[in-house]
Amino acid sequence: MDTHQLKRKINDCIVKTMISGLPHLTSTYRSCQPESYAGDMCFELLGFDVLLNDQAEPVVLEINHTPSFTTDTPLDHHIKYNYIRDALTLLNVNEKTKHEIIRMRREACQQRVVTGKKVKMTQQDRDAARKQAVDRKLLFEQNNRGGFQRIYPTEQETDPYKKFIDYAE
Repeated sequence: MDTHQLKRKINDCIVKTMISGLPHLTSTYRSCQPESYAGDMCFELLGFDVLLNDQAEPVVLEINHTPSFTTDTPLDHHIKYNYIRDALTLLNVNEKTKHEIIRMRREACQQRVVTGKKVKMTQQDRDAARKQAVDRKLLFEQNNRGGFQRIYPTEQETDPYKKFIDYAE
């Protein structure tokens, strides 16, 4: 069996499953974080259970939104410890970021007090801010992913998932 091909198929199942939940995730996130154009104010660790059928085709059995982090064996401990460590590294939580968010919120609040209005960005400005934040985040992730492997977005010229994402949005 070609294990690289099997891994590509499993990754494909995971990406398509995530895309199917994209409208709900996006709506929930934006209702909780309307001012976050970067999309990096929260995260979730998911556990995908994938089975292989009799033709060695992957099938998603379930997605655990609260995977267990108990460790019963040294192997369990090694895998889960590294998983959590790498996830926290990718979050890039630090004092500088915290203070920057607090400063920006204070400035927005102060501006509302002075002008009596909430300053709104145009859709074009929001899109530009979002793109800049995503590009910055991708670069950081590329250099700090630890044991994680990026499965989306791919580094291919054409995006095989674009039609699914366009439909989901």
